[in-house]
Amino acid sequence: MFFESNRSSRDGLVAVGTVVMNRVDSEEYPDTICGVVGQKGQFAPGVLSRPMNSKALPDVQSAADAVLKGERHPGVRKSMFFHTAGLTFPYKNMHYVLVAGGNAFYEKRSRRLVTQPMAPPPVEKIAAAAPKSQSATQQSALSYNAQPEAVDPISAVILDQGLPQPE
Repeated sequence: MFFESNRSSRDGLVAVGTVVMNRVDSEEYPDTICGVVGQKGQFAPGVLSRPMNSKALPDVQSAADAVLKGERHPGVRKSMFFHTAGLTFPYKNMHYVLVAGGNAFYEKRSRRLVTQPMAPPPVEKIAAAAPKSQSATQQSALSYNAQPEAVDPISAVILDQGLPQPE
């Protein structure tokens, strides 16, 4: 999470952590976190041995603890793949589900089942579109564990359209 999400947002950290845990749960990948992130060519080189020196380390550790306790980014769904946002590839089997923390997350599907071949707008930009007139409680009402100052993409859309919110 530390090396792959650029420590840019909690959403990005949890999204990367969700991919790792999706792979741990899959029969196609090793069944340990170290086994998954240590696979050659899959994650940033040296993720198991490089020092993590950053002022962001407490935030990264907090997000990692949350993922280890079961938190998952709902936008990632069952995705087991991501790449740096903004890059494009010629493959026709990439179904994009989320952009967060500088990464585009996708599922590999049959070409016939790909309904979103382009990466969606980043979560941070969607969340920023929520009306400022809403209270922090209203803005995070549908969030998956957001801090009061954050809004997840679904809440942002609902707030923007003025739809009723759950009590």
